[in-house]
Amino acid sequence: MNTEEQTEFVLPTQMAKRRLFAGRLVLSVVCINAILALVAAYILSGPMDWVRLSDVGLHSVPYLSRPGRPDHRPRRPQGAEAAARVFRRVKMKKGEKRNASPGEGKSTSSRRGFMKMILGLASAFMAGCSRLNEEPGVQAVLSWFDRLNHKVGLMTDSNHRLARTYPRNAVQPEQMRPNGSVVTPNSQIIETPPEEWRLVVGEAHLRNGQMMKRHWVREYTLSQLREMPVLEQTVEHICVEGWSAICHWRGVHLARFIEMHKLRPESRYVFFLCDDLLATANGHERYSVTFDLKQAMHPQNVLAYEYNGETLPLNHGAPLRLASPTNVGWKSAKFLRYVFFTNEDLGGFWEKQGYPRYYGF
Repeated sequence: MNTEEQTEFVLPTQMAKRRLFAGRLVLSVVCINAILALVAAYILSGPMDWVRLSDVGLHSVPYLSRPGRPDHRPRRPQGAEAAARVFRRVKMKKGEKRNASPGEGKSTSSRRGFMKMILGLASAFMAGCSRLNEEPGVQAVLSWFDRLNHKVGLMTDSNHRLARTYPRNAVQPEQMRPNGSVVTPNSQIIETPPEEWRLVVGEAHLRNGQMMKRHWVREYTLSQLREMPVLEQTVEHICVEGWSAICHWRGVHLARFIEMHKLRPESRYVFFLCDDLLATANGHERYSVTFDLKQAMHPQNVLAYEYNGETLPLNHGAPLRLASPTNVGWKSAKFLRYVFFTNEDLGGFWEKQGYPRYYGF
């Protein structure tokens, strides 16, 4: 009896200690990674470029600004001086009071003051990151981490891990945002009459992004695609912007479609090129995505020509779109026109804007 009572008393304490230890461990890892990233950026881009915190509006951040000091200063601290001032303010002694403005008299050790300090530092850090991203050295570091993330993602990913499926009546059409909404206002669609539309499929050998040899090219009408192996499922479409919708898709089973074409061993990537144009700094560019062949062979990927029991509408990517429930929404390319199997990773529209190449769930 005493043993049982002791067990009931000790276990919660042990669990609490383990959770506390795990929390401290995670916090330590995050802090170490942040410090390493800052050191790498400092070394690669130079101290005078990235620590110029006053240039990114630090004086307007709550709690880090000096109370009572006007916004238009005759002189702003530059470079290392600005960084030193920031860290001096962060390292204020416990119980020390800042210069009080009317109505203020709380200690910086209060919980509210501490939260303001953290939010202020986060705002300043994120503003500084926007400048860091423009540095060639920082771009090299980010590209290296992107390649590492891609490799780790593929190593840990499994085609046996399936997205959750739902009953047919669980669809949420009102939640699904179509192309051309406020989220993607700069898109333009190349409309093609259904009788003229063809899906162009091919395999090519590339060298540094340039086609050296085209092995074969085939074209499929929508009627021919409807005769191929079918996949029908009700799954959740998850957008990187935070919204999601449950949809019912019907179309060509992508893995079976790939197996039909007997690819060469060196063809390890699938490049999807679309008929919608998105605005860029240099005009407009066709939307595109690239899948590693292993990702493309996931059993839930579908080349969809039906949406919620009806023919795929134009605003959702007609006549054919990719639906990949185990990847973030922008990987499910709409308005498909070309599918190429290649030996090199050509990236895609959003990858060129800095998004990671691997973005699976």
